[in-house]
Amino acid sequence: MRIKFERQTLDKENLYPVFDIVLRFVESGRHSFDIDAINDIEESSWGKRAGDTAIDLIKQSALMTSHYSSDQNPLVVIDDTAPSGGVVDLERRLTRVEPLDAIYFLTLPFAVIVENEIFDGSFLLWMAKSTNNQSFISAYRRNLFQFRHAGGKGGLSNSSKVFSDGVWPRSDGAYSRALQLWNGVMLDSDAEFPQHRPNDGIVKACQETAAWVHELQARSIENYLPKEALLKFLQNPADRARVYKYFELSDEQRNHYNLKKGFKKKQDSEPSKSDFQADLNTPAEVRTLYRNVPDEAWSFLVTGFGAGLSQIFVDEQHRPNTGVIEFPTAAAREEVDAILKKVLRSV
Repeated sequence: MRIKFERQTLDKENLYPVFDIVLRFVESGRHSFDIDAINDIEESSWGKRAGDTAIDLIKQSALMTSHYSSDQNPLVVIDDTAPSGGVVDLERRLTRVEPLDAIYFLTLPFAVIVENEIFDGSFLLWMAKSTNNQSFISAYRRNLFQFRHAGGKGGLSNSSKVFSDGVWPRSDGAYSRALQLWNGVMLDSDAEFPQHRPNDGIVKACQETAAWVHELQARSIENYLPKEALLKFLQNPADRARVYKYFELSDEQRNHYNLKKGFKKKQDSEPSKSDFQADLNTPAEVRTLYRNVPDEAWSFLVTGFGAGLSQIFVDEQHRPNTGVIEFPTAAAREEVDAILKKVLRSV
């Protein structure tokens, strides 16, 4: 994140130790000073005390053009008149905090809140490797952000909310902290057909307490898997045949296909295509979406690939070759790039 001091705060000698700690954050590469902060620091009594070496470091941090820092990153303004717990301006991506609070705020890594940190976190790292986004992987290894486990969709909004309000929050907000810019949320869409939005309520709730919320355009993380990766992961001949049939579907059909369960309604059921089309409990939009699937392909796709498919993102031997993965669609590649950028612009 970018850091800026209010000018009058810089001249308060009793706060020099705090400013020295903030400088250590910059030296370690966790944060950088905002370019507009340089003149104020140079002219301040603390800046003069810090000396030329420190000023040179501050300038370098403000002017550097790294892969993950830009003027779009959130700004932390350190102001001794700020209220305890800080105050956030979401529109300007700015958090104003008093000096002691600043130490706590700047220590915290950004949190990417997901349903399952092992699988969803591995998905993002897998995609970063596949697109050769070394900045994302480096930022994770340096603890600039972390994945936070919500324990399913139902926990996403609470996990985001507790970031700012804590457990057992007071009605007057006495112990709340302005940490909305310290967390973002990613979730599956679970969409069974185009325009299906079953998670709108969750998205809306998370938007109240998070810097951003990204709902995947596809049904789940597995729908972003390339053909080559699936063929490498699945060694059973029937599963490999199923992969080829899956990729014969249209982009829209693949986007909403349940790769784990296929067309099964229950664990042991494998409905024929005619039974599936006749089932009035299945939404008409779903039946229409898959109406033209050939009978031969249906016999393969009805079962899906099983609950263990997510393990492909976790196992080291199934990590992709750097930068050579062909995504299922151009839109999937663009969306993945956008998610990774959202995270990097938050740290």
